[in-house]
Amino acid sequence: TYWAVPSANKNPVDAFRLISYATDPERQAQLAARLWFGPSRRAGLATVPGSPDARTSLIYVSDLVEAMIACLKSDGATHQTMSLHDGREGGYSWHEMAAIAGEHWSRKVRLWQVPSWLLNTVASINSRLAAITGRAPMLTPPKLRELRHPDWVMDNEAITAATGWEPHVELPDGLKLLNIPPA
Repeated sequence: TYWAVPSANKNPVDAFRLISYATDPERQAQLAARLWFGPSRRAGLATVPGSPDARTSLIYVSDLVEAMIACLKSDGATHQTMSLHDGREGGYSWHEMAAIAGEHWSRKVRLWQVPSWLLNTVASINSRLAAITGRAPMLTPPKLRELRHPDWVMDNEAITAATGWEPHVELPDGLKLLNIPPA
């Protein structure tokens, strides 16, 4: 299913309705329950495409929506690219995310660093199949480079200065809000 609001739409209320619909916690939980890595979630196994020490920032969907609305209302955010995160300075490593998920589901979550040769092979085959079938590939060599980047940590300084926005939901609370049952 794809949702869109045409860019020529003169009614911004339609965009806010779409955001509200797509970011509803129940809808997000339904999506999370259907993710392709569901079997590994059931096994308490998190697949890691790069280094387990790589760091990333996360953002809960309601915080993202609030940040978007704050930017739309602020002249200081016009024509700016702003990064944001859930309030955790320095982001999360895979180890930290696994520990938080394990605590949430009361089970140990183990990390499996997928061998590079395996992911490289899958991405290459996927790209070739996409060229034959005309479908968009999910995993490609450029996407792997993104997934393996060691530091995707963001900074809220600019967006907070421009709009006053601050996040409210860190990862542990976000997992509770999504109410995703252990598989």
